[in-house]
Amino acid sequence: MTHEDGGGAAPDSLPAGTITLLFSDIEGSTVLLQQLGPQWAEALTAQRSILRDCFAAQGGHEMGTEGDSFFVVFSSAHAALAAALEGQRRLQAHPWPGGLPVRVRMGLHTGEPQRHEDGYIGIDVHRAARIAATANGGQVVLSEPTKLLIGTTPDGVHVRDLGWHRLKDLEGLNHLFDAVEVRAQGLPTFPPLRTLGTLANLPTPSAALIGRGEDVSRLASMFERDGARLVTLTGPGGTGKTRLAVAVASTVSDRFPHGIFFVELHTADRGALMWVGIGEAVGATGEADEQPRERVLR
Repeated sequence: MTHEDGGGAAPDSLPAGTITLLFSDIEGSTVLLQQLGPQWAEALTAQRSILRDCFAAQGGHEMGTEGDSFFVVFSSAHAALAAALEGQRRLQAHPWPGGLPVRVRMGLHTGEPQRHEDGYIGIDVHRAARIAATANGGQVVLSEPTKLLIGTTPDGVHVRDLGWHRLKDLEGLNHLFDAVEVRAQGLPTFPPLRTLGTLANLPTPSAALIGRGEDVSRLASMFERDGARLVTLTGPGGTGKTRLAVAVASTVSDRFPHGIFFVELHTADRGALMWVGIGEAVGATGEADEQPRERVLR
């Protein structure tokens, strides 16, 4: 594997077409630098050496190294995953200076970036970098295209579905996964991904909802039924219907990756105003002469 110090990979040797891109960096590197002081150089050198060996063993092409980060491309998604997991395994086992572990976060995405001069450009490169930025130290996060190309995982490797996520500066939702090695003590756990979260505009309650836990659970379960499209709460004014609805919406938000919204309709005395309210809540846009209903539904 060639790298930055040697002038980068020769353009003719780079894979073309569908490739898998890997980005990595050290979690909390600035804090670690301050904690280690002069020993930081030793830790950084060891991290680079370990990962370069793992990437090279799987045919990786190093496109860039800046500080503690890597950008590497592989012609095979299987090879990229094998390199990432071996890298994490060796990083975890390494005796780090000062006894402070160096935890590296990694992201893999498969696409068809455009070859440009001695590297690659295109949205797939940016998406791979954003996916890596969502990971926690020691975690390998995969995009859906990478996960699908990998197919059946090697023995001892488990792929977990992490749901749909929005990534900074990128349109749409991204279905993300992580790949972990099965250990005797069970699967490793990580904090939630560092993403922008689910689209939502739920109002912030002014107080806790007391004594309605059973109602929230029962209503939330209704959304698990096949074909469930509408759940209606009825009752006299002032009995807490809106507060209960907001609590239920918050509970089930993870099941609706495309967003969950609160729409005030108490002043909508006709259908057209209802669609206006919904459109404003979800941020629907359209042509000046387009009807509110059409803006929402298209």
